[in-house]
Amino acid sequence: MNKEISFNNIFSRGKVLIPFITAGYPNLNLFEKIIRNLYQSGADIIEIGIPFSDPLADGVTIQKSNQTVLKQGINLRLILSRISRISQEITSPIVIMSYYNPILSYGIKKFINDAKESGISGIIVPDLPFDEREPLYSMAKEKNIKTILMITPVTPLERVREIIKHGDGFIYCVSLIGITGDSKKPLFSWISQDLPNIRKLSPLPIILGFGIDSPETAQKVSPYVDGIVVGSALIKKIDNLIKSSIDENRLLREIEYFIRSLKLAITS
Repeated sequence: MNKEISFNNIFSRGKVLIPFITAGYPNLNLFEKIIRNLYQSGADIIEIGIPFSDPLADGVTIQKSNQTVLKQGINLRLILSRISRISQEITSPIVIMSYYNPILSYGIKKFINDAKESGISGIIVPDLPFDEREPLYSMAKEKNIKTILMITPVTPLERVREIIKHGDGFIYCVSLIGITGDSKKPLFSWISQDLPNIRKLSPLPIILGFGIDSPETAQKVSPYVDGIVVGSALIKKIDNLIKSSIDENRLLREIEYFIRSLKLAITS
């Protein structure tokens, strides 16, 4: 499959589900199995978070997953190596979410080259200010890696227009004023009143993330967007399954059921 054209193909099929998981979580071997499971369960795009010691946009659940992975010594080089193997086996595009420091530490040019070699289709860097996105985004675009930009409920309209103009792949809209896994629910007033106007401005698909924690919430926001990201809820589910001491096959079946229920919620 040519992943360089797969974004258009995927969004042309209908509502898109993007599960997020921290790279290497809960351990490298099970992480690989979970990625394959997400793909087989109906994930259209898979977002993989690069673990970082200070994940400013993430809540407690993803913060803990980052700490778990970092304590195992899992680093960006090792993650890209594993993604390289996984990307040969699945046809869903893989998008990386990374804070800027791990990329700077790795080296921007080396990161882009290795990300491309690993089969990564897009990058999201939540703490990289829009006005400081170069040279990373230019290098990414030269390699045909999608540079996915974010909009929040407090982004001024003129900045929204600029972000849409320079975005690539899709526009990632944050559903609330807060962090991932926040107890605050998505701002439905903003989603129902402002997102339709943003959607009209954008030639790119609109994806909503943060605070989407159940099939019920997914179904509620689905009419206003082209797809959703579910991260903290997935990792919390994995945490709970591990604590219940079930075997690995049962864990993967439970994850499959959860992903299929989310997919059904946004497509039915």
